[in-house]
Amino acid sequence: MRRIYIGESEHEIYEMIEAKGEVTVREVYEMLGLKSKYTTVMTIMNRMVEKGELQRRRNGIRYVYTLNKKSESKACGILSKIKHSLFEGKTRSMVSYLLEEDKDISTKELEQIEEIIATLKSEK
Repeated sequence: MRRIYIGESEHEIYEMIEAKGEVTVREVYEMLGLKSKYTTVMTIMNRMVEKGELQRRRNGIRYVYTLNKKSESKACGILSKIKHSLFEGKTRSMVSYLLEEDKDISTKELEQIEEIIATLKSEK
């Protein structure tokens, strides 16, 4: 069985497309700077299409990539597997790890997390 995961480069590409809406390989390559070769970026993006994370359509001589709306549920499935395999199914352990590990988390991000928690509490 083939494992599906979101690697660091895939995550960066995903965020770029999420911000812009649609991109070409050339645009992603230029946004990444000297981190990767053009062919490497193209390979990663094509694999993301194969995994169902991105959609691709031809526009002239280039392909334009967009996020696959169905990929959010796939990411949730991956996170669920991580929670169960690494954190024994405990949400508190997973969230605690993420918060403690991210030394650069801003006050604004913490406030947004607190708002999410408050909303969830009010819905219970």
